[in-house]
Amino acid sequence: MKISLKTKLRFGLGFVFLFMIIIGFMGSFYIKKLAYESDAIMKDNYKSVQNAKHLIQSLEKIEQIQTDIIFKDIDINSTSKIYNDEIGKCEKYILEAESNITENKELEQVIDLRNNYDTLQKFFLNSLVTHKIDIADYITQLRPRFRNVNDIIYRISEINMEAIVRKTTHTKNTADSVFMYLVIISSICILITLWFIVKFPRYIANPLRKIIKSIKEISNKNYEERLDFKSNDELNDLTIEFNLMAQKLDEYEHSNYANLLFEKKRIESIINNIHDAIIGLNEDKVILFANNTAYQLLKLSENELIGRIVTDVASTNKLMYELIEDLYIENTDEIDLKNLIKINNNDKEIYYNKEIIEVLSQETDINKQKSIGYLIILKNFTKYHELDEAKTNFIATISHELKTPISTIRMCSRLLEDSRIGNMNEEQLNLIKNIKDDTERLIKITDELLDLSQIETGHIKLNFQPESPLKIINYAIETLKFQAQQKKITIETEFENNIPLIYTDIEKTTWVLINLIGNAIRYSTENSKIIVKSESKKKFVIFHIIDNGKGIPKKYKDKIFEKFFKIPDSPNSGSGLGLAICKEFIMKQKGEIWEESIEGHGSTFSFTIPIFK
Repeated sequence: MKISLKTKLRFGLGFVFLFMIIIGFMGSFYIKKLAYESDAIMKDNYKSVQNAKHLIQSLEKIEQIQTDIIFKDIDINSTSKIYNDEIGKCEKYILEAESNITENKELEQVIDLRNNYDTLQKFFLNSLVTHKIDIADYITQLRPRFRNVNDIIYRISEINMEAIVRKTTHTKNTADSVFMYLVIISSICILITLWFIVKFPRYIANPLRKIIKSIKEISNKNYEERLDFKSNDELNDLTIEFNLMAQKLDEYEHSNYANLLFEKKRIESIINNIHDAIIGLNEDKVILFANNTAYQLLKLSENELIGRIVTDVASTNKLMYELIEDLYIENTDEIDLKNLIKINNNDKEIYYNKEIIEVLSQETDINKQKSIGYLIILKNFTKYHELDEAKTNFIATISHELKTPISTIRMCSRLLEDSRIGNMNEEQLNLIKNIKDDTERLIKITDELLDLSQIETGHIKLNFQPESPLKIINYAIETLKFQAQQKKITIETEFENNIPLIYTDIEKTTWVLINLIGNAIRYSTENSKIIVKSESKKKFVIFHIIDNGKGIPKKYKDKIFEKFFKIPDSPNSGSGLGLAICKEFIMKQKGEIWEESIEGHGSTFSFTIPIFK
């Protein structure tokens, strides 16, 4: 008959569990019984003993007061309050004794107590009315009555004390019996459990040791390993399945090993023939492979790279540190030519763009993917870097060369307007005005191009100093006041109380603010309102420029800070560089700039500047 391993475990553990339940129930029952008996002693007998004690004390005080009245001629009225209080206490304790009769002989004594106490009190009170008690009456009549009441109280106390001793002895005997029973049952349970602990793990552990040993042999590619033990439970099924698996692996190894080895070599050859440097990591950041280009750039051999944790290599190799610095940062497809990795190779500067790709494996759940490693790819972007640098130099040169003739044109247009040179008709004056407007626009574009070229070449210099945000805002508003008045636009300010100083390049931040407010004026309708706000938050002061224009379409929000971008059908005839330069100026000051708008309901441009510490 086949008995499953689960059934054997259930039987063994169930047997131990049954004894645990028996011990638990017995312990709970007898503990509750002992608690009940102890509570009965406290409730029934100990209370009576305490009551007798209090009764004797009150009776002694009553006797003292009565003797003072008899022998010291004290007026009873002067002691009536104390006397009545003690009489009330005695009456209370006698009533408690009558309500707490727990022993057979106690009832008779309580009845005698009541009768003798009442007789005692009547005798004393009657003597005050008829004739005063003398010493002889006290000794022969009153005092014996007190002693009789005291004797009754002591007998009640002794009855309850004897009951306490009797019940305590019974409780102790019960506790000893319970202890003996529990020791016997616990000993049986411990012996069975020890047998189960010694025998059953051996029954499980011995086959498991054989299985573990065979699994290690399989992991070492010894596919001829087999299990040979027999049993009548699941272990026998495991033996059959393990041997079948080993057989299949042995067949697979002999039939596919050559093909797998060939495919591995082919993949390695493909990776080594790629000109870009490639490094492969597993999910634990251990380096699995690299191609020849990667070895050359890192100046490390295969033994120094493969199988090591990438952070260990980065601790001694500067280039590897740069490669994994942002391993956990999500990469974008956009290539930033200003953030390329520069490597000196034979006295020549070569620029590489880094790309980190997370390799994902599809799980059985179609909507779930698991990370199984990373690919680090270095692409040679030297050619593109040189083209970008040439473009920047060309823009800077052209902008610089254009400034002189444009300035000459502006000066000449102003001279033509001077009436001392000669009078012009209205049509000529309009032509001069158009020349002046186009000249100003060209000057603005060349200035923006020069600023942009300085930013891209890294030649821009920032002069940081503490300044009040309110002063910068007021200066920018004053600069654009005339332009706003022409369109009948009101510029309002909202300042936070006690706003802190900012650490900034005043010229560049003022330029950004003027540019943003100017755009707000340009795109707002007449008779509208623009709000300039400032507030502090954590380590920054935030500037907000809020207008009521037509807003920016959602599809263009991600592009408005790009170079030369202009919203289609926009009335603005600018170069499309203003917002791009604003972004660069703010980022150079370790701030951020962003835009929020709802199409048809205006826009809000905001930027942050660090607070001066």
